[in-house]
Amino acid sequence: MSLRSFSTRSLTSRLGRTLLTILSIVIGVSAVVSVSVITATTRNAYKIMFATVTGNATLEVTVPGNAGFDIAPLAKVKATPGVDVAVPLLERPTAMMFGEKRIKLSILGIDPKLDPQVRDYAITQGRMASAITAPGRPRELVLDEGFATQLGMKLGDLVSIRTTNAKYELEIVGLVKPKGGSAMRQMALALLPLERAQAMYNRRGYKGHIDSIQIVTKPEADVNQVMAAIAPQLPEGLTIHPPSGNTQLMKKTLVSTEQSLLVSTIFSLVLSVFIILNTFFMNVGERRRQMAIMRAIGATGKQLMFTLLAEAFVLGAIGTAIGIPMGLGIAWVLNRSMARGFDVIMPDPQISWLPIVLAGLLGIGVSLVGAFVPAWRASKVSPLEGMSRVSRQDIEGTGWGYLVLGVVLMIAGSVTIYMGITEQINIYAGPFGSVALLVGVVFLSPLVLEPLIKVFGWLLSPITRVEGVMAQRQILRHRVRTQLTIGVLFVAACIGIGMTNSIKDNLRDLADWKDAALTSDFFVRSMMPDMASGLAPDIPDEVGAEIEALPSLGRGLLERIVFTEGQVNDKKGVAHSVRVVARDFIDPKPPSFDLIEGSVESLREKLFDGQAVIGSVLAHDLKVKLGDDIELATLKGPEKIRVAAIANDYLVAGLSVHLERKTAERLLGIQGVDGYAVRVPDQQDLENVRRDLEAITKKHSLLLQSNAEISWAISAMVAGVEVGLWGLVYVAFLVAMIGVVNTLTMNVLEQTRELSMLRIVAMTKSQVRKTILTQALLIGMSGLSPGIVAGVLVAFIMNLAFEPSFGRRIDFHIYPGLLGGALVGAIAITLLAAWLPARRAANVDVAQALHYD
Repeated sequence: MSLRSFSTRSLTSRLGRTLLTILSIVIGVSAVVSVSVITATTRNAYKIMFATVTGNATLEVTVPGNAGFDIAPLAKVKATPGVDVAVPLLERPTAMMFGEKRIKLSILGIDPKLDPQVRDYAITQGRMASAITAPGRPRELVLDEGFATQLGMKLGDLVSIRTTNAKYELEIVGLVKPKGGSAMRQMALALLPLERAQAMYNRRGYKGHIDSIQIVTKPEADVNQVMAAIAPQLPEGLTIHPPSGNTQLMKKTLVSTEQSLLVSTIFSLVLSVFIILNTFFMNVGERRRQMAIMRAIGATGKQLMFTLLAEAFVLGAIGTAIGIPMGLGIAWVLNRSMARGFDVIMPDPQISWLPIVLAGLLGIGVSLVGAFVPAWRASKVSPLEGMSRVSRQDIEGTGWGYLVLGVVLMIAGSVTIYMGITEQINIYAGPFGSVALLVGVVFLSPLVLEPLIKVFGWLLSPITRVEGVMAQRQILRHRVRTQLTIGVLFVAACIGIGMTNSIKDNLRDLADWKDAALTSDFFVRSMMPDMASGLAPDIPDEVGAEIEALPSLGRGLLERIVFTEGQVNDKKGVAHSVRVVARDFIDPKPPSFDLIEGSVESLREKLFDGQAVIGSVLAHDLKVKLGDDIELATLKGPEKIRVAAIANDYLVAGLSVHLERKTAERLLGIQGVDGYAVRVPDQQDLENVRRDLEAITKKHSLLLQSNAEISWAISAMVAGVEVGLWGLVYVAFLVAMIGVVNTLTMNVLEQTRELSMLRIVAMTKSQVRKTILTQALLIGMSGLSPGIVAGVLVAFIMNLAFEPSFGRRIDFHIYPGLLGGALVGAIAITLLAAWLPARRAANVDVAQALHYD
């Protein structure tokens, strides 16, 4: 018989074991692919948006706030030596209506003649929009081709846009595509001639204003010298700097999500390694005699070793082949979910060879790593030793080398985690430290194996009696096999509980923030704000007056809210992009903040005195604390502002500076309103106020949300996530059950003669089943109980690791329901997994079993 036939028969004879092993690889590979693709897609989407807006510009001139500045400095900038091209730009977030669809996008007001020298795009259909149209004809705009295609728009279609000035009908006269191909498609952008954009968006007295001047320097020019030459020519308040965008805010928004995805991916791969390790140890143990016979008739140890590794390669290749398309499908679903969650148009997942090749290498590599030790040990077994039913190494257990390695891994993992938390190394290194710590604990498990088995055996003795004694004896007889199975259960419990507990803490923190920060009864806005920037289309000026005039509102409070871009310098003079949130704070009650530092008492007076409340992430990045000053770029240059409080802020990634409205108008010249917060003093009037607000919002094509609706949306999201978390816990346990089935099956095979003898002398079938089920229960309790305890510790470590991302420590909680439910459910799954081996043992033919060897 050839070695190939030997392998094929082995894999197909234990088809269930083979399929479950492949499943563990599929899970790990699909996680790698989906996380890699979705991370690359989201990051690339915002980089593309930034690149599309800034184009080839090497410098830009901007002003703090949202009022823009007069176009007059453009002529001086153009005349500066070293400047090749300088173009004006007006960029505004906009709500566009197309049929029944409300779409959020950015409008770019450009100079059609000069703009192609800055932004690389080509008109693929139609023409560029004209600033002048015939009487009776709608205004014109140009859309990104991929964006229009995704929404079913075509040339000649009419869309409507509502600005603070009026509602406008526009005709799509052209579609553009950024040069460089499909990698830059589906951006939610529209182009308008600058004059049209200024007339539509700028307020009275500011019609000639723009948001920035984008500069392309000559190839031979020194950018710093050009910047130094332009700066003195600019009016007060204007600054010149390299292009900056919202990428910093988006990175902060995504970093915690990416950390969680990375942790889940790494843990999935680790669990796959343990599953494969367990499977091949069982496989080798079951085929000991076959391999011994093959050694006796001429096969070498190396041949057997490479045969087993070839089997692992085949399993890895099959799992990888299934996992890659599954991962791409998961990435597509995640991409759509993120688009809905952030209320943005996302490009299709960006598929490149890198994540696919990486997943392929990891899938096959994980299989080979997991199979190497069993294959190596099998190659060292002599033909004579292999003829024995039980491996000497399995009985003796692991050596001191594994214990030393476990200590080294625990120390290395602990140091890595500490350095990640204290930001001495990249925060993404933390998950790898967690894995090292976890694997180190598993390697040290032999030290506590026998005490654990005996303790749980004693606890179960009133129920199990003599069957429990037999179960303990069999488990401790095969130490390596038992350690591996307990290790798999430990890792599964640790991963499932650790991630679930940590995510529940995050959801609880989100709910606490919502209760503290969103206290108004209704919110009126054009569209949902961008979660990264907080920016939203302005609301028409007359809306505020109409709401205030509502008889049903009575003594209700109406508060204006505006988000605008800002810049804060740290103690080293490095600029940080922030979002300034301006509010009226007209309610005499303490302001609505989820404070981390500071007191709500007298906070309102401090805000009216010109002080600020800043987000925790910004405070962490700037290394400031309560009572310190921050340096905010204003219309009159940098100005010191006292920090009155530091708040937990889930909007704009925690990079927020909250100011009283008049302070923001004085410092930044802010205009307009992004949203209104309405508080109704008498809760019995809520329905009447809602009805009147719905009439106003319908008239102006605005969005109305009640506090109850927001609470329901958050509660529904939390409930959905919790269902998913329970699924995550039990999927981890189900995968870990592969090890339990393998171990008990091997135990039954090796106890066949022993069980048949006991059956002859009086043991019943029910006692046989009870013995096997007790083995499962002892293994399960010994792996799951410490795993759940360790999972709580992992959750605490994860909360600490997220501190740099949130700028603060997420409060840690223990959830008895989660721990109890996981333990009971996991033990139930363990007993279910043990049922087939127990049934097989009970139904063994006694006469034939006596001849089993």
